[in-house]
Amino acid sequence: MVVGGGRYRFYSSDDLIHWHQTGDMAVFEEFPDLFRIGDCWVLNLNGYGYYIGEYTGEKFIPGQPLQNIDFGNSWQACYTFSDMPEQRVAWMAWMRDACK
Repeated sequence: MVVGGGRYRFYSSDDLIHWHQTGDMAVFEEFPDLFRIGDCWVLNLNGYGYYIGEYTGEKFIPGQPLQNIDFGNSWQACYTFSDMPEQRVAWMAWMRDACK
């Protein structure tokens, strides 16, 4: 599990009741999302950008620089839906300030 709201913190649990922190990362965004596509792991930073890298089960290691997602002003708090047919992953985000 990854938790934001300050440094990203990674946790592990064998029973989903008792958790222990396994690592952290100097990313200061809320609403993190960590998911797998094929052999790669993607760490989403609140919809503003993402890293592609490796997840060891304890920590995330970026394999390349931060990639931009938001090329406008209306992409925030995106979250993934996985386990879809054909191993697809879909992102859904909030639309902010749409009426201004």
